[in-house]
Amino acid sequence: MVTIRPIDMQVIVPKVTEVGRLQQVQQQAQELQQQFVAQQAQAQVEHRQKMVQQSSHSEESRVDDRQRQKQQRQRKQDHRETPEEDEQAGDILPAGDPMRGKILDITI
Repeated sequence: MVTIRPIDMQVIVPKVTEVGRLQQVQQQAQELQQQFVAQQAQAQVEHRQKMVQQSSHSEESRVDDRQRQKQQRQRKQDHRETPEEDEQAGDILPAGDPMRGKILDITI
C-alpha cells in the first residue's frame, strides 16, 4: 500500500482535475473522429449507389440506342423491300376501277 503525504495530496488534487479534463477531451476527440468516419462511410455508400444507378441509366440508354438503330435498319430494309413487293403484288392482282370494265378491246 502506498501512503500519501499531505504535501503530495496538495499536488495530486489539482492534477486529478487536469487529468480528468484531458481524458474528457480525448474521449470527445475519439467520438468526433468516429462520427467523422461514419459520415465519410455514409457519403461513400451514397456516392456508390448513385454511380450504380447512373451506370444502369447509361446502360438503359445504350440499349435504347441499340433498339432505335435496329428499328431504323429494319425500317430501311422494309422500305427497300416494299417496292419489290408492290411489283410482285401488281403481277398477281391487277388494279382495276370498279366503275370501268375489266376487259379491254384493242383494234388496229
